[in-house]
Amino acid sequence: MTLEPAADGARRLHRCTLMTLETATDGAWRLHRCALMTLEPAADGARRLHRCALMTLEPAADGARMLHRCALMTLEPAADGARRLHRCALMTLEPAADGAQRLHRCALMTLEPATDGAQRLHRCALMKLEPAIYGAQRLHLCALMTLESATDGAQRLHRCALMTLESAADGAQRLHRCALMTLEPAADDAQRLHRCALMTLEPATDGAQRLHRCALMTLEPATDGAQRLHWCALMTLETATDGAQRLHRCALLTL
Repeated sequence: MTLEPAADGARRLHRCTLMTLETATDGAWRLHRCALMTLEPAADGARRLHRCALMTLEPAADGARMLHRCALMTLEPAADGARRLHRCALMTLEPAADGAQRLHRCALMTLEPATDGAQRLHRCALMKLEPAIYGAQRLHLCALMTLESATDGAQRLHRCALMTLESAADGAQRLHRCALMTLEPAADDAQRLHRCALMTLEPATDGAQRLHRCALMTLEPATDGAQRLHWCALMTLETATDGAQRLHRCALLTL
């Protein structure tokens, strides 16, 4: 990810989505570094994102991963009394008795008001776990974002979090469409997020999961020119007969 500075002094996202997969002796994958982000404060006293998306996958005794720390975020309040998102993107993968993973909370977003009263979607952090042949999880792509400033000072998110899950020999899921976003500037200079994070998991022959609804978002402009994120990242994973994962709660945010 990279946020190019606009004329009003927009943030810069220097480092993001640094990933490294290392194989352990038991054939398990470890994700040591992922999505290290830093937002430089602008001259108008913008927020600072100190820590974000610190991830570590520790192999458990049964070969299941544990995601201890992930996406710890902190937004410093601005002089205009903007909202504070103290805790965001806390994730934990609990190993089930059958060795399946559970992703409780995921896909967190942050809306930061700009000097012109418009909202900016800095990160979307869309992740997916793909089971390998030996039952390990792989995080292939995560949070590919590009923000381009329009002439009216509004941001457009053309491409964000385009993901694809390669099917394994055992019939793993494929994520064909994910996180297609577009920010259209409204007449009141507010942003509208029409389509965001449309995902679909094609079922495999072994009865894999289906992601029916995921990351349905709508930004309603408020009377004070601020944006409201009413619904965000509503996900549901159908469980398969082979003990597949369940995504119970994912990115329920309200500003």
